[in-house]
Amino acid sequence: MFAHTAAVGGTATGDVQFAANGSARGASVSAGSGLDVTGIIDGVETGEQFTLDVRARHLTGTGSIAAQVRMIYGRQT
Repeated sequence: MFAHTAAVGGTATGDVQFAANGSARGASVSAGSGLDVTGIIDGVETGEQFTLDVRARHLTGTGSIAAQVRMIYGRQT
């Protein structure tokens, strides 16, 4: 999974993280950095559905924190 993140307008700072089925996936990154997470989503079999959340958190300043998912891929092993 890959997302572009940004601090939008003003002086906002914050961070962004992916979560799958409610569990955090990878580390959070500062807004303005690329968010890239590769790994197995435990408990999900090929063909099953799962919930993917993009968690953006505003920490300081004015403005907002944004994330845009650019790519999600999967493979069967």
